[in-house]
Amino acid sequence: MGHQIEEVLARWIQATLRAKSDEPIALDGKTVRGARTGEQAAAHLLSFCTHESQESLLQVRVSEKTNEIPVAKALLPSLPIAGRIVTSDALHTHADFMQITHDQRGKSVFTLKGNQPNLYAKLALYFAEPHGICQCAETWDRSLQPV
Repeated sequence: MGHQIEEVLARWIQATLRAKSDEPIALDGKTVRGARTGEQAAAHLLSFCTHESQESLLQVRVSEKTNEIPVAKALLPSLPIAGRIVTSDALHTHADFMQITHDQRGKSVFTLKGNQPNLYAKLALYFAEPHGICQCAETWDRSLQPV
């Protein structure tokens, strides 16, 4: 029953979405601060939202932080990924997650850290090659810009 409700909500969100059709989607999981009680741990939420308009596309509770990965992979196909870039932190930097994004006709930009030591070493070697082909990009931190 819960899965059916999530599907209906995902379709409604997509139908009412105001974000541009190519606006990137961010995936992030956070534990809700101040929600822990003596008997119960604070809720951990997994959210998909647009970068610019900051519309929530989907948000679900996961039982533990480490459960984000299979939940995110299961939910990705229900989101409007086609023509968009999906961003996430290093936790979701896995080939199968990127494959799901690409199968949905989207692109992915993920952070790479030490949680993927083999991939990290291969990329470090690639970018150390003076004749390697790469595309440069620039990151802007909006929190440092005046409002």
